[in-house]
Amino acid sequence: MVALKENPSIKTTPSAHILIMEDDLNVARGLKMVLDEDGYDVDLRDTGYGALDAMGQYQYDLLMADLRLPDIDGMQVIKKVRATNPSTGIIAMTGYATNDLAVDAIASGDLRWINNNVGELNQKQLLYVFKRLEQEVW
Repeated sequence: MVALKENPSIKTTPSAHILIMEDDLNVARGLKMVLDEDGYDVDLRDTGYGALDAMGQYQYDLLMADLRLPDIDGMQVIKKVRATNPSTGIIAMTGYATNDLAVDAIASGDLRWINNNVGELNQKQLLYVFKRLEQEVW
């Protein structure tokens, strides 16, 4: 039997813990798949209250927040997360982007804004946003 030795020259960093709050299961799974493949630790919640509950139980580095949810407005969730977990980065997402929503999201201190229409958001764009966030925040 061969024992595996740890290579001290290889530095590993813990992956960011990300919560995706998205009620469209296809979009949520697609985002999770892309992020999992790049080494991120990703949890999914399909409601705002579910996301708030998860935020109370675990420490997340980032919340990807859909703004249109069936149970609570995504901006309300963002404001609560900002108040209770100020170190958590936030990306506001919606497939129903309007100038008013973008302005509200940016004014609340959100770090990034993305359109989550599957046809408009590709893997390269998503990973670019995450790499920039890592440099600025984590």
